[in-house]
Amino acid sequence: MGRFTRKTMPATGSGLLAILGALYCLAALLGLGEALCVTHGCSLYQNFSLYGISLWHVGIITFLALSALSFTGRVALALNLSRLTVAADCFLLVLMSLTSPCLACMGAAVFLVVVFYSLYRTHAEHNGAKHPSRSRLLAVWLLCLAAALVLTVKELSAPGPWRGPDDAPVRIYFSPLCPACMQAVEAASASPLPVAYYPVAASLDEVKIILAMEGDLARGVPLADSLRKFRADPPRELPLS
Repeated sequence: MGRFTRKTMPATGSGLLAILGALYCLAALLGLGEALCVTHGCSLYQNFSLYGISLWHVGIITFLALSALSFTGRVALALNLSRLTVAADCFLLVLMSLTSPCLACMGAAVFLVVVFYSLYRTHAEHNGAKHPSRSRLLAVWLLCLAAALVLTVKELSAPGPWRGPDDAPVRIYFSPLCPACMQAVEAASASPLPVAYYPVAASLDEVKIILAMEGDLARGVPLADSLRKFRADPPRELPLS
C-alpha cells in the first residue's frame, strides 16, 4: 500500500462537505427544496438545463467529483475544479441579479463556496502556509452574492397583489376614479391571461371605494363590475365592516 505524503493527504473535511452539497442538489432535484422557492427566479431557473442536463444533475456530479478527489488526496485538482465551479457560479449570480434570484440555487452556491474555501485552506496547509492568503475569487463571489441578495430582499419586501396570482404576467395598478384605469381593468378582465391587480388610492373617496369593493369581491362579484358600480355610486361612509 502506498503512503500519503503531506501534499497527498486526503481532505476529509472537504470531501464530507462536498457530499452534503450533492445531497442538497439531490433533494432539490426531487422537489424537496420547494420551501426555499419564494422568489420568481425559482420557476425561472429550477428547470434550466445545460445541453439537456439539469443544473441539479450538474451539481450532483460536480460535488461527487470534488468529494472523490478530496478523499483520494488530489487536493490541487479538486481545488482547480472548485475554482471553475465558483467562477461559473459568479456568472449565474450576476444573471440572477439582472433577472430574478433563485434562493434554492443560491443554497447550492453556498455549498460550492464552502467546499472551495475548505480546499483552499487545505491546499495552503499542505504546502506549508500557516496563514493562507485571501482569495480574490471568493471576494468576487461575495460581491455577486450580495447583489443577488439585495434583489431577493427587494422582491420579498414588495407588496403582493390585491387580487390575482403573484406571478401573473399582467399587472394592473389602478386608481378607482381614474377613467383610463377603468378601461385598463375592463380590458384586463376580458384577457385570457392571469392578471394581478394593485389598487392605488389618491384620496379618501378612493379608499372608501376600495374598502367597499372588498365586500363585493368576497361575495364573488367580478372586480370590473364592482369597480364600475362604485364609480357610478361612491360610498359616502367608510365601510368598516
